[in-house]
Amino acid sequence: PNCTEWQQGNLQCVMLITAAYGLAGQPLPYVGDAITFYTSGAYANAAGYEQISPYSMPLPGDIVVLDSPYFGGIGHVVLVVDVQPPQNGKAGYVQFAQANGPGPLNQEALTQDSHGNLHMAIWPNYTVKAYIRHVSVLTTPPS
Repeated sequence: PNCTEWQQGNLQCVMLITAAYGLAGQPLPYVGDAITFYTSGAYANAAGYEQISPYSMPLPGDIVVLDSPYFGGIGHVVLVVDVQPPQNGKAGYVQFAQANGPGPLNQEALTQDSHGNLHMAIWPNYTVKAYIRHVSVLTTPPS
């Protein structure tokens, strides 16, 4: 909805997330533009879902909601497929699947600041707003 970049035959980011969760037997309770996964508040209050701080540990299966000024501010969503936590002062990574982005499978650095907050690196002018997690997702960070 409202995606000016929508074209016949192109898979959009929200479509990929919706399909992935549907195939996993967890149909999403709310679907709109990518940024509305965060701004609607739907996942902060939806049964079976949690809206996680962008400074927390992402887990495989999490939806990452990204904000940007591009394309009318509709945002972007990606699906976490692998995480390596930062260790001993060295960055880890977040690997994610996406549609209509710089590639179908990407990896970005995951760092930890002196306050213990985690930061997933992302492209210029994009911001990680939240992780959306289904409660059945693994709740122990990978080692």
